[in-house]
Amino acid sequence: MEFNDFSTHDSHKKPSMSVLRDLIPYMRTVKGILVATMIYLLIATLTSTIVPLLLKTAIDDYIVPKDFQGLLMIGLYSLLLVLGTYVFQYLGTYYSFVAAQKIVLDLRRDIFHKLLTLSNRYLGKTPLGVIITRTTNDTEKLSELMSSGAVQLINDAILLIVTLFFLFSTNVTLSLYSLCLTPLVIWSVVFFSKLLRKSYDLARNKLTQLNINLQENLSGISIIKIFNRQAKNRTYFDSISEAYGNSTYTALKQHTYFNQTINICSFLSRITVVVAGSYMVIKGTSTIGTLTAFLFWVNYFYQPLRDMGERFNILQDAASSMGKIGNILHCDEVIPDKALPSPKAPVFEGKIEFKDVVFRYSEEKKILKHVSFTIEPSQRIALVGPTGAGKSTIMNILLRLFDIESGSVLIDGIDIQSIPLQELRSNMSIVLQDVFIFKGTVMENITLGQDIPEEKIIEASRYLNAHPFISALSKGYHTQLSSEGSNLSHGQKQLISFIRALVHNPRILLLDEATSSVDTYTEKLIQEGINKLMQGRTSIAIAHRLSTITSCDQIFVIDQGKIIEKGNHDELLAKKGFYYDLYTTQFQDSL
Repeated sequence: MEFNDFSTHDSHKKPSMSVLRDLIPYMRTVKGILVATMIYLLIATLTSTIVPLLLKTAIDDYIVPKDFQGLLMIGLYSLLLVLGTYVFQYLGTYYSFVAAQKIVLDLRRDIFHKLLTLSNRYLGKTPLGVIITRTTNDTEKLSELMSSGAVQLINDAILLIVTLFFLFSTNVTLSLYSLCLTPLVIWSVVFFSKLLRKSYDLARNKLTQLNINLQENLSGISIIKIFNRQAKNRTYFDSISEAYGNSTYTALKQHTYFNQTINICSFLSRITVVVAGSYMVIKGTSTIGTLTAFLFWVNYFYQPLRDMGERFNILQDAASSMGKIGNILHCDEVIPDKALPSPKAPVFEGKIEFKDVVFRYSEEKKILKHVSFTIEPSQRIALVGPTGAGKSTIMNILLRLFDIESGSVLIDGIDIQSIPLQELRSNMSIVLQDVFIFKGTVMENITLGQDIPEEKIIEASRYLNAHPFISALSKGYHTQLSSEGSNLSHGQKQLISFIRALVHNPRILLLDEATSSVDTYTEKLIQEGINKLMQGRTSIAIAHRLSTITSCDQIFVIDQGKIIEKGNHDELLAKKGFYYDLYTTQFQDSL
């Protein structure tokens, strides 16, 4: 199953480092830890670069003159510096990881909170695999930036400056010899950084494709098996996996070339120091201690250069990841909730008005075309019409899962866009054809985290004749349900969704093809409970069964986004119009 890659549309753009400014608010929460990290690493850098100076002193001032007592003292100082280097390096590394994990934790929390506010329009067009990649893989890139990228890059720069200071302050001529290959090293850093940035960006995009395809295949595994698509899907997955592997291999190969280039330059520089330094020692213009110290400092000089290419790539990766995360955090495709919830949410009477409502999911096609109707409090309304006519859209608009393009939707004379979302939705319940069951107990799936007495839940279950099957489960209402309710039948999940709607005591009840997946016997069991549930409530049902239609006060017939007929069952049959044709072809079989 192929798809458009939602993550690679900007894969050829160089990520702007400015997007990392979005990290600043998160860094402020751990600024104390970051400052401590910098201090620890700075001390570790200084102590490590002083050790060669002590070694030079030990050779020139104590070993050559054969001053054993002074040598012991220098050795003790060197040991203390080495131990201090390791201690402060450990503290700096540890606290950089602490800061990184705290930042990533806060960032993932904000991503998830933002996802809860985004509109269904955005979530519907964005593959789940992309969202998962943003929340996991991309945040890990930022963790890598904080733990071994930005902080270590600063540390590398400090090490480079301090090393150059010691080199030139000790012997300028030998310093120039030791740094003769620096232009080649700088060219390698710039050249390979560009290559690695493209390679790692490509590898990351391939990983996103892999995640999307994996999520899609696991979600549709039953369809894949039923329609014998295993071989095709296996082949396509293998091709994506191979592309990801090849892109990763290319990046690793280039990284290896870069490292080896730096290693060769470092080795040649040390050889140059040995040859030139030895000549200078023979001529008396340098000392053996200086030569020894230079070998250490040259290694210190190349170490940050070797790391800088990787650090810059980490920065580029983090910038790219932060840019994609920022697309979520700064996304304005949200349902605006301007009003604040009242301390005590008002109870609706349940009058619903649609006034000249126009709605479309995309620019191509209007779904609702100037729809107007009024539903009085406690009325029972059925929506009928062909697939795609706009029946479910009306319910989605009522719940403000989507906002309309023009017109107005009123409840009790108040525009729903001025009603706080929490208050609006707390007065409604919806039962869907495809019931989602969370991993948890039956009780938890009914209450959805609300504080509802168990007695009320059992009472609602008896209303819907669901109490016998729930009681028969291993632990009754406290039976653990598997992910998506795979240990329940479809009818049982449907009954749980009815209980879920009933116990929340809605003023407006929405039934979206609520009994279309329930067998006739089960439907008869719950129909009495539904009738009780509808008593005194405004209810709208998308009808696919005759029993749902005949008990309704009014039926709205929808076709191509317009209400073309309305009336009760008998009135519409007498007209012998669209509803009559629909009834005789679609509903009569349920007699």
